[in-house]
Amino acid sequence: MGLGSALGNRLRGNKVGSRPEAGSGAAPRSQQLPVARIPDATVRCGDLPRVVFDVVSPSELRAWRAKSPRRRHLQDVESVPETVEIYQDEAAIHIYRREASGQWSFDTADGPDAILSLHSVGLEIPLAEIYEFVVMLG
Repeated sequence: MGLGSALGNRLRGNKVGSRPEAGSGAAPRSQQLPVARIPDATVRCGDLPRVVFDVVSPSELRAWRAKSPRRRHLQDVESVPETVEIYQDEAAIHIYRREASGQWSFDTADGPDAILSLHSVGLEIPLAEIYEFVVMLG
């Protein structure tokens, strides 16, 4: 909920028509997958998804190997230059960015004072805002 609210607040009235969406698909053109990969949230600009978000639960961390294929499927979408993994039970975010070479770089933002920078859509969101209503355990 915090992510959707933060994206909506920052994208409201933008000039390029970018908008947040929840539960919308982002499929690679080059392949038909037997299982749909639907990100938890997407920033779509015009008809194209630009940033996809995957919320990672504690139980998914235990099945670590399942994360990599899911991330690769989302990264196969030609129009997506950034994929973001948001950890559900701690203020931590992993950002993967497609470089000009086609390779993916990795960055992190963690702790309530950190900022999530989304270069492809020109947004910066404090993690404190994303995690505002999340009760941290531990």
